[in-house]
Amino acid sequence: MRLSVLVARAGCALAALALAVVPASAAPFDGRRGEFADAAFRSVWARTDDASVRGGRSWYWGPQPWFDYAEFYREGVNGLRTVQYFDKARMEINNPNDRSVQGGATNGLLVVELVSGHLKKGNDPADFEMRPPAAVPVAGNPAADNPNGPAYAAFANIATYDNNGYRDASRLGQPVSASLDSAANIAFRQDLADAHPETAIAQYNSNTGHNIPQVFWNFMNQSGTVLEDGAARTRPLADWLFAMGLPISDAYWVRAKIGAAEKDVLVQLFERRVLTYVPDNPAGFQVEMGNVGQHYFQWRYPNLGQPWAASEPQPPLIFSSNFANRQYYELFAYQPGGNIQLTGNPIHPATIPGTN
Repeated sequence: MRLSVLVARAGCALAALALAVVPASAAPFDGRRGEFADAAFRSVWARTDDASVRGGRSWYWGPQPWFDYAEFYREGVNGLRTVQYFDKARMEINNPNDRSVQGGATNGLLVVELVSGHLKKGNDPADFEMRPPAAVPVAGNPAADNPNGPAYAAFANIATYDNNGYRDASRLGQPVSASLDSAANIAFRQDLADAHPETAIAQYNSNTGHNIPQVFWNFMNQSGTVLEDGAARTRPLADWLFAMGLPISDAYWVRAKIGAAEKDVLVQLFERRVLTYVPDNPAGFQVEMGNVGQHYFQWRYPNLGQPWAASEPQPPLIFSSNFANRQYYELFAYQPGGNIQLTGNPIHPATIPGTN
């Protein structure tokens, strides 16, 4: 799925510039901002997802970052913090003066916000903007092409967040039979439990009160080739608490459309990630991270993060951005292999309606 905004056909370039620019303090989104905004982001990403080490396994973050921004964060420097979005997550620099752990990079609790509707504005749990829980399917295609796929909102009453006290009973050793539909109805699929003993509960997390199936627990604790200190080494792929956070729901079977086919998918929500299990996927890709970074971006920025409604756009595409010079907007054309700057002279934001 491609995300799109601030793009137009070449013949509409000037109209796009006039209509699509955002205030001078904000960074326009073209969906293709693939440079890392901080060295710590690159280091964390490269550990698992660099091409030299990733072969044969699913993405932890995604092929590259695609949006960076100074988002509001009450405790940040001047009330801002640097964030960067990936398909699977968002990285943040909360305190640029503290680089002691992961180079200062953290991994946002995006799933908590998507399920609760609490868009967090700072460290205080009560410091949030109330929005509806996300109507974005947790797995599979976008909602328009995935009507039976439960959205984050469907988990609002069966997830643990913001001290709401929800807990599930321990089901150690039992294969997952519970299913959830798009209307948040829970049913039971004993046929799936019988067919997939690998979903038997391996861990019960007493902090949040949720069961983790063996197939997800294995994924969370797997070792493999990672990039560490510039060399390929065999190590645990990630600290699962850093990468995923605590489980905030039990695992449920859902029906989700993936590509052209609707399938049975096992999903479980964690504070930072969604894990999905598709039994008939190739080995190495049966368990995957959901596209939480994409989903959160669509929810937080509803006018920027909508997926293309039609087939993939064809170049040339025109967008305005100030990434070349933070003081000015200029026109760029996206072409395979890189962006081409079209304007020879900077366009000052003050000359564009709505930017001063």
